Amino acid sequence: MRLPRIIVFAILSSIGTINYSAATETNSLDSYFKVDVGMMVFDLPAYKDGFGVVGLAPVSGPFFDKGEHQVGVSLGMTGRHVTNHQLWSNKGLLVFEASGFYSKADDTYNSILGSDLAGNNIRFALFNGSNGYNSTNASPLSYRLSSDIEYYGGTASIGIETELSRGKISYQIGPQLLRLDQQFSLRGTNPSDPTSFYNRDESLETRYLGARFSVSGRTKISQHVAFSGELGLSVLSMRAQYDGVDNRSLGGGSSLSLQRAQRAFSVDLTVGASYVFASATEIGIKIATSYLDKVPEIVHPTGSTGAGNFVPASLKTDHMVTTTVGIEWTVPF
Repeated sequence: MRLPRIIVFAILSSIGTINYSAATETNSLDSYFKVDVGMMVFDLPAYKDGFGVVGLAPVSGPFFDKGEHQVGVSLGMTGRHVTNHQLWSNKGLLVFEASGFYSKADDTYNSILGSDLAGNNIRFALFNGSNGYNSTNASPLSYRLSSDIEYYGGTASIGIETELSRGKISYQIGPQLLRLDQQFSLRGTNPSDPTSFYNRDESLETRYLGARFSVSGRTKISQHVAFSGELGLSVLSMRAQYDGVDNRSLGGGSSLSLQRAQRAFSVDLTVGASYVFASATEIGIKIATSYLDKVPEIVHPTGSTGAGNFVPASLKTDHMVTTTVGIEWTVPF
């Protein structure tokens, strides 16, 4: 009678061992696909022009200063696979991850420009430096600016994930590609003479290529609630291409192309909370912010009203901050 009991006990022990091993392997193969949608707020260099001029000196600063803050939509996707391959003497598991995002914003701004308090005309110069339009109190100009932004990119990385007493932490590094496309359409008319106009169409396309290092962590505070966070640092090479075309009703027009290249860096931070279902599927919220230190800014041409001398257009750099608030859906595979 004792032999069958021993056999049954051995079988049950074996089943328990198999279940434990399977659970351990499932936890180590932490693979998922994540989609997030949300709202992105852009804080970037404004579109500035409309200088009053005496000689070559701007008077009273830029009168047209629009498009610095814009709100748009964003879509992100992430695929992640944590293998059961252990590295560094069983100190961590090998991680592969790829992610991408796309965001878009557009807005329209209106402004009426006349002379400044000192009576100086507000000037929009042609790209070739000749006289574009001057506004006076007697005949102010009505301007409308349409600004469209597309910001997207992707990252592929490899790293190590280690278990902590209350969660997990990962260190990852890999190549990153970002692109910022801006389109500007400026339409200026004289309200007293609709046939009188000054128009511009401009594009500013900027590419960033480099490497990103990130540290991310995750912890569960209950069976169904988890918190996560990630801090990233990118070292990038920036290349910008600007193209503009303008024309006026009095005849004449011009085009302009400019390039700029230099090094840049970016810092990003993401925090989130999620609800974990029994199937390991998660729904949560995230807040992400990023700082990009080199974003091109258009410096438009300006000069004297006689068009005898002018300061040509150029590209300088400023910074951009983006903030995203979104909803995440994570599915294991």
